[in-house]
Amino acid sequence: MLDNFRADLRRYMSPGMSARDKVVEVALHPAVWAIAVYRFGRWVYTRRPPFVGPPLQLAYLAASKAIEITSGIHLYPSNDIGPGLYIGHTGSIHLNPAAKVGRNVSVSQEVTLGTAAGGREGAPVIGDDVYLGAGAKVIGNVKVGAGSSVAANSLVIADVPEGSTVMGVPARVMFRPDKPAAVPSGNGAPTKT
Repeated sequence: MLDNFRADLRRYMSPGMSARDKVVEVALHPAVWAIAVYRFGRWVYTRRPPFVGPPLQLAYLAASKAIEITSGIHLYPSNDIGPGLYIGHTGSIHLNPAAKVGRNVSVSQEVTLGTAAGGREGAPVIGDDVYLGAGAKVIGNVKVGAGSSVAANSLVIADVPEGSTVMGVPARVMFRPDKPAAVPSGNGAPTKT
């Protein structure tokens, strides 16, 4: 747990920052508090320490609710989130309890990782080094490949190939490293460049 949290903290510190600025940036950022509470809850629920488990679970529940009310971030202890999580802005961030998130993922405000309606099972799996833009929604049993970017206000309902940039409702691949980008022509139809 501590190694993962240290990796999270490193994402909030710029190389040129003074030691004082690093402490202030980390101590005052509400997302850092949300991540700390998540990491604590994850430890409590996965390790289940004997004798002190129930009181620690109560402490986690109280802290988690306070974080949700003050920052609008809700991360479940059942979420499997890799080290290096970065939440740039707080507000309306919700991960389904079964969602999985890789290493060094960046999340903006109003991001939802949720399940699909209509009885379809499964929650999103987010690969390593993924960027989720403001208002992005990733819904259902889909995989967002490593190194991908989901543009702001996009709705992802299908798998995203590694290294791709997707945008739109529903999200479509706009850039892929192995294919040229589609650029809109004067009449609105995409053309290859």
